[in-house]
Amino acid sequence: MQNMLKQFTSFVADKFPLIIYALVILLVGLMLVKIIMRIVTAALNKSGINPSVRLFLKSLVKVMLYFVLIIIVAGNLGINTNSLIAVLGAAGLAVSLALKDSLSNLASGILLLVSHPFNVGEFVEISGSGGTVSEIGLIYTRLNTLDNSRLYIPNSRVLASDIRNFSAEDKRRLDIVFKVSRDADIDAAKKAVYDVLENSPGAHKEPAPVISINSVADDSVEIVLKVWVDNANYWELNYYLHEFVKKRFDERGIEIPYKTIQIKQ
Repeated sequence: MQNMLKQFTSFVADKFPLIIYALVILLVGLMLVKIIMRIVTAALNKSGINPSVRLFLKSLVKVMLYFVLIIIVAGNLGINTNSLIAVLGAAGLAVSLALKDSLSNLASGILLLVSHPFNVGEFVEISGSGGTVSEIGLIYTRLNTLDNSRLYIPNSRVLASDIRNFSAEDKRRLDIVFKVSRDADIDAAKKAVYDVLENSPGAHKEPAPVISINSVADDSVEIVLKVWVDNANYWELNYYLHEFVKKRFDERGIEIPYKTIQIKQ
């Protein structure tokens, strides 16, 4: 123990000027890091970049500045910086391999925030799962589904998936198919759909709606309705048309086909 203490005392005595010089460099370096980080923060705030990306870039710049400062201080103490860089590089590689999935999600999150195929508050469908975007994080994208559950999707999956953004445009086309019996009066059925549409809330007159025969099956005729509507009124109009077209068919005696089962005796 005494030998170790003597060796340490001897080391400090021999390196005392270098230690003082290194401490001065460290203090000045810490002050410079603070100044540089203030400049970087101000520049990022003015850039209009997504807040999550700004936070990540600030953290990245800070880590790099501290890394450079450590290398400079170590070099002035006479420490072999090549060995130190090699050790830190190996440690970084090990951490990268251990966190490769998280780093993949992180990189994907940054790309999503930069390219923004969707924004918070928009309704999207990702790999068949639909919901309103409530958060675009650096690791996960969070959706609030229609039944008010939270769905977390790793960003790497989001970026690799087909993304359907229902809120990107101000208006959407609503397509509904109504089935009537083959024996029904087709003109009367189309007129019934048109009459309901005329009084429907939110239905656009332009572009003009389309009411036409979509297909003829063995037991039914399909009448398709295509009408444009504001995004905000899409589901309200959808439910309204389904309900009131059915009521109008009933009022006018227009039959809807039902599947029947024949039992052989």
